[in-house]
Amino acid sequence: MGNAPSEVEKATALLEEIRAESMPLKAAEGLDHLNTLLALATKETRMKVLEIRGVETIVAAMTVFLYFPADVQEKGCRALSAFVSGQGPNAYDDLEFVSLFESWEKAMCNAGGIEAILAAMKTHLSTADVQAQGLITLLEVAYRDHDRLWSIIEAAVAAMRAHPGFFSVQEPGCQLLSMVSGEENTSRVVAAGGIEAVVTALRAHRSSVRIQSDACEALANIASAGNEAKIVAVGGIDAVVATMRVHPASEVVQQRGCMFLSSNCEDVFVAKIVATGGIDAIVAALRAHHRCDGVQGYAYHALANVASAGIVAKVATAGGIEAIVATLGTSRCVEHGCEALWEIAQGANLLAAVAKAGAADVLEAAIPKFNRQVGRRSVGDITDLLVRLRSMEELEFCKPPVAVASVVNGEQKIATMDMMNVVERNQLASLGPVAANWRAISRRLTVTEADVIIRMPQGSKDLDLS
Repeated sequence: MGNAPSEVEKATALLEEIRAESMPLKAAEGLDHLNTLLALATKETRMKVLEIRGVETIVAAMTVFLYFPADVQEKGCRALSAFVSGQGPNAYDDLEFVSLFESWEKAMCNAGGIEAILAAMKTHLSTADVQAQGLITLLEVAYRDHDRLWSIIEAAVAAMRAHPGFFSVQEPGCQLLSMVSGEENTSRVVAAGGIEAVVTALRAHRSSVRIQSDACEALANIASAGNEAKIVAVGGIDAVVATMRVHPASEVVQQRGCMFLSSNCEDVFVAKIVATGGIDAIVAALRAHHRCDGVQGYAYHALANVASAGIVAKVATAGGIEAIVATLGTSRCVEHGCEALWEIAQGANLLAAVAKAGAADVLEAAIPKFNRQVGRRSVGDITDLLVRLRSMEELEFCKPPVAVASVVNGEQKIATMDMMNVVERNQLASLGPVAANWRAISRRLTVTEADVIIRMPQGSKDLDLS
């Protein structure tokens, strides 16, 4: 490509001549030739384009021939994309090349490139090639062009609505919306109809990992800022759970699917996760991708959200406890895993299930790695859970029900139970002869529970405590 700069100069001069003579068909040919040169260009070629004002010439041609056949607009968008993108041999191996990208993007914006692309997309909305090339170019600059971001979002959503069956449009559209749908821009994406557009893309392109992963990420960003009712109403949760089932082996789909399912803890959102089989999808992702920190972290967080909403039994039934315990030992996302176990353990009769799964050992190993800035539970909360689990192990609490005797307010009570009867420390003296036949274990469970537990071995006869 040693002669590329001179070739670009000739192509640009030809394009300028064609534009001046209003010859749209030849303009398309000129843009196509320029695009071919730019697609394999070195930094010297791009610098030559800047020097001879080639970008301005491309924009001028697109402006003059805006209402002519869409060929000029499609090739113009393509040429602008080639100019600002990192195409070419070993482009990203050259640090100087990479550092120049921003200056080339600014040059394109200053020449009116974004306005030309937006005008082309609006005027030729029915032409998928124009929409696809326009979106690809806007992807390169949308994140830094805050002044025109609202127009860019509107153009992206309009293109996706107009061409739901075109992968070439949906893929860059979902990618763009996932990139710009942070908290400050979420309201713009929602107002433009972005939720509906992304959910439609999820359903229409189920086999595309790229579309599915970008769509899940876009919905996650939108859901994290609220909008749960609208996402539920348009079937967003159903669509994400369905795609997680279709792509069980795809790490990126599972990670971003779990990211979405963990992004909102409002009741309506969590209830829909449960209704659509989302818990099973989360647990399956956790088991299948136990070496992926991204999947683990988001899966733990999603299960913690469900458990904290009071739907603990569903998590246990789906094997959530065992999946967390099996993966937490090798995870670098211990905070959310510990939090999930803590939330599950608050459920009625589920503390024993957590203990039986072997949670105490993994919690003990996780606590030294705990980052106090992550998650909703403190080290104290997790340590408290660990003490309770160790107490159960000491009492062999996970075995079949035992006959338990206690004295409460001086009244003898003997029963076969799954839960322990607790005797206050100051009542121990009133047990008298029972001390010779019963084993007493005094261990602090929590700061609020009693200290002394009296158990009778299974099969023992009732004992008169009077």
